Amino acid sequence: IIPNIGKDGLTRRNLVALGAGAGVSAAFLAPTAGVILVIEELAFFSVEELHKTFFACITAYGTSYGLRSLTTNNNFLELEWNVGVHDDPECKNSVYTVPFFAILGAMCGLVGALFNYLNIHVIGGLRKKYSQSWHKVLVVSVMCMVTSMIFVLVPFAGNCQK
Repeated sequence: IIPNIGKDGLTRRNLVALGAGAGVSAAFLAPTAGVILVIEELAFFSVEELHKTFFACITAYGTSYGLRSLTTNNNFLELEWNVGVHDDPECKNSVYTVPFFAILGAMCGLVGALFNYLNIHVIGGLRKKYSQSWHKVLVVSVMCMVTSMIFVLVPFAGNCQK
């Protein structure tokens, strides 16, 4: 469609990241999450790319929200304010749970950073040890299997409680 996109790897990478951010915005109705995903995925980021990313994520959000409102018989201009903190006694969340979730979010962020740190060092050490291409495929396959097995088997570790 556009002949010059394939020639510049930086432009192609930026457009793929921008498309991924717009996809997250549309899928989860969360434009901020799409922008943050793009900023996180690009190692260096410029202001020019930020406003393009923000515009693409807002456009994807608006399009997805509009299409969903057509299928659910809701008014497109009707806003939903569902932030999860209510004073209603029927609701389980209250203002007092916000610090708990903030601490939980910080702990999960630290665990994610530890996972990334260990993953980078394990892959770096294995890259030096295994140089042939089939070794690399085998290492990545084993790491994917181990990670998948952990996520599948962890729920079976404890008793189910109602």
